[in-house]
Amino acid sequence: MPIAVLQVCARSHQLLVAALVALAIAATGTPAGAANPGLGKGLIQLPVGEISRLTYVGEEYHYDNNNNGIPDAGDVMEGIAIITGIEGVDSKQSFSHQLKTREITVIFRFTITAGSIYPEGHIDFSLVEGDFFKLYVGVGNRKNYDSLATNAWDRAADGSEWISMEPGTFFESVNDVQPDGSTLNRTWADLASNNSRYSFLHTLIPTHLGLDPSHVYEGQPRADIPAQLYFENFINGPSANPDYTFSIRGHFYVQAASEGSQNQQLAALIKVAQLLTKLILSLF
Repeated sequence: MPIAVLQVCARSHQLLVAALVALAIAATGTPAGAANPGLGKGLIQLPVGEISRLTYVGEEYHYDNNNNGIPDAGDVMEGIAIITGIEGVDSKQSFSHQLKTREITVIFRFTITAGSIYPEGHIDFSLVEGDFFKLYVGVGNRKNYDSLATNAWDRAADGSEWISMEPGTFFESVNDVQPDGSTLNRTWADLASNNSRYSFLHTLIPTHLGLDPSHVYEGQPRADIPAQLYFENFINGPSANPDYTFSIRGHFYVQAASEGSQNQQLAALIKVAQLLTKLILSLF
């Protein structure tokens, strides 16, 4: 075979492989060799095959839009938080060591759409226009969370976006007064964005945790709901930061699926490229 033809064939091979790799990148949303664009060494490792518990502390501001001093319909809650621990619920294996070199921070805003904490003892939350929950990974000089700083919000929001919940995706949240007078906020939600390198399974998380999932939302009794994320939030007391109303604590729960699925898709497409190349070369 003439050298020129062999060179054309070799070049065609390279172009075909490159094209299918590009297709793989487009299909998975993740370039080969980089599990997440923008996160780099800030990638977070989660347990796979079990539910992860991400413990947090934070600050929350109550926008009392009707000035009655009570969280009720029309009011807005806005705040910040930082993840302080990561562990597998079943294995009890800790993944918190990675938080020494990176941080996961949260900014959020959600709206009370029904009820009143007092005297009803129950409120519903929704994500309306302008609302969100966003989790960020910060490394280097972006590992700078400080709940007492005057720019605490900016510090919590200056990392690379990890996951988010936004209007238009499933979000069901309730807050109920408990027998001891405390409040418990429970939320079932799906993700609007996911740059974590994992996929998250729809799971009956409270049921798996052995918790009572029953609740009332929009006036209707509900049971557990398959969701990608579940969280419980508690109020610790007044915030030490004058820009916020409450100090809060709680847990996010997710069940991460294998991180290798996207790489497997990429490998399969490259294999197809190689087979097609052999077929083309066989024609000469």
